[in-house]
Amino acid sequence: MLAIWAYRNSIAHGSTTEELAQVLLAALHDKILSHYDQYHTDEHYILPHHKYLFTHRTLDDRLHHSYDHLTL
Repeated sequence: MLAIWAYRNSIAHGSTTEELAQVLLAALHDKILSHYDQYHTDEHYILPHHKYLFTHRTLDDRLHHSYDHLTL
């Protein structure tokens, strides 16, 4: 039973530090994509003084930043 749990965790969270980092970064990218989609669907999704978050950098530029930069 413990082996099954360990295997499931290695799939869900990665079995190495690098794999875990990739899982976390992919989840963060999904959130960013969702926010950009929502903004482009409805510009009133955010307050007007926060529009720069979506207009000063492209989505592609934003996704190429580090995890630490994206979580600030």
